Amino acid sequence: MEILAKAAFGIRGNPNAKAFGRRACLSPSWGESPDGRVAQPPSERKTFGVKKSTLSEKKHQFHLDYMKGKFITFEGSEGCGKSTQSRLLSQYLKSKGYKVAYLREPGGTKISEKIRKVLLDSRNGSITPVAELLLYMAARSQIVSELIKPALNSGKIVICDRFLDSTLAYQGYGLGMDLGFIKQIGSAVSSGIKPSLTIFLDLPVKEGLRRRALNKDRIERRPIAYHRRVRNGYLKLAKAEPARIKIVKVADDKSVTQAKIRTLVKKTLR
Repeated sequence: MEILAKAAFGIRGNPNAKAFGRRACLSPSWGESPDGRVAQPPSERKTFGVKKSTLSEKKHQFHLDYMKGKFITFEGSEGCGKSTQSRLLSQYLKSKGYKVAYLREPGGTKISEKIRKVLLDSRNGSITPVAELLLYMAARSQIVSELIKPALNSGKIVICDRFLDSTLAYQGYGLGMDLGFIKQIGSAVSSGIKPSLTIFLDLPVKEGLRRRALNKDRIERRPIAYHRRVRNGYLKLAKAEPARIKIVKVADDKSVTQAKIRTLVKKTLR
């Protein structure tokens, strides 16, 4: 666990590693300060840059080409309407005769749903950033193996409410965990599967949290500074992969937002 903690926060090779130390890595309180900040920002080292990831990206593309179906994911910060819009798209595509598998993360399988309850329960405030990351990855491993891979291999369109980009945004940019470490684990648990299209629903943080004012879960209860880092992280991811991640500004009218999404999806399905 100590090795995972060090790798997750990029402590190896860090001149301040002694200041963090073993105790900091393993402490349940390691991670967030009262304003939602962490001791170390997410690593964006050149080691995990474009040049080094070229081979990995080609591997992902091979998996995408091999799959018969299409994988579409929805991302966004709290209150952006992601679940509503992804469900509307699923219903629309089914009405057009497409075979669709509609899923959510974390969840979808018996084991993943149990993990979801642990992760979102506001009473579980002592979960460490490393434990949080690994729990999300465990849930993802189950849904990929049990549902996503079989559905794609059978030629279905898989629509998933969240996937690996969520982990990069929330645990990477939000909590300050090493992005390269997240990508390595993410590639392993997802069997190299990467979305054909990712819809990022963009909404100002304050507005999103206002919409979620009642019955907030453990993640939603975090400080606004944390949620701003998450949104900014998503924007950085979209800038890095503009061909895959499409930014859709959330409109007051749900049908307007849905129309924008359908236009993007139709291009992907051609």
